[in-house]
Amino acid sequence: MALIKYLPALLRQNFALTSFLAIFLFTLGGCSKELSDDDNVNDYNPAVAKSMLDESYGGTSRQVANVYLPANRSAATKVVIMLHGGSWAEGDKSDMTAVVNTFRLQWPEAAVINMNYTLANNTVGTYHPAQMNDITTLLNYVRDNRSKWQIGESTGLVGVSAGGHLALLYAYAYNTPKRIKTVVSIVGPTDFSDPIYTGNFIFQTVAANFLGKTWAQDPDLHRSVSPALRVTPASPPTFMAYGALDPIVPLSNATTLRNNLTAKGITHTYVEYATEGHEFTDPTIVNLIPRVTTFLKTHL
Repeated sequence: MALIKYLPALLRQNFALTSFLAIFLFTLGGCSKELSDDDNVNDYNPAVAKSMLDESYGGTSRQVANVYLPANRSAATKVVIMLHGGSWAEGDKSDMTAVVNTFRLQWPEAAVINMNYTLANNTVGTYHPAQMNDITTLLNYVRDNRSKWQIGESTGLVGVSAGGHLALLYAYAYNTPKRIKTVVSIVGPTDFSDPIYTGNFIFQTVAANFLGKTWAQDPDLHRSVSPALRVTPASPPTFMAYGALDPIVPLSNATTLRNNLTAKGITHTYVEYATEGHEFTDPTIVNLIPRVTTFLKTHL
């Protein structure tokens, strides 16, 4: 069920990346030559950047990713995996293209993987934990290709909206062995037990599409997929950004996560934009992406 028609942009990242990103994308185009899979010369030469689009990391049509390997990479090269938003039911890695390209300009030494994952459509096989399994499958694929791609093991997750939720949940509850060293969530939901959610018909419809059950039917399931409630002393350093005017992800979600990270002694950075909602404006993006990059560089 496509629920976006009930509430446009519900839990999806659709940042207003216009003029600022256009400049960066233009600039990035001249940074280095990228090899496609059709190139046979220096196919995996670590001195040369390489892009692999729609790289299959699993056996389904949604298990594909764009892999961007930087020039002059080595076993010390950090890896950043990006997850798009879309209410867990919609969206595509192409939604993250502008963010990915801008991030690559900010940190050209990092390997970046922009992944698709299973979209929940209220049927068996698409419910949670299908998305967690996809992340594990991708991590295994990267591990198996690390030597060929000549990149390092240190990996971070970055997600927006529903992708932010998935990134946090994986980093806190599914990160065994500890392959994810740090996690970034931009406007990601953190607490499905928040009263603002448990009593909200629209959110419960979306959640049931993702989980198969509403809060009333299975509150334990909803708690189990709440990253704020899955924080442990072993959770990785966390960066989070929220808009104070967000009608989709209430600040109470962010507060619960912050409090639990503090209680468990987890290094974290919280950024709140007083005049932003769920979709950040260009000036905020200009401010945010360098802060995210700095955090990742520090903790990866």
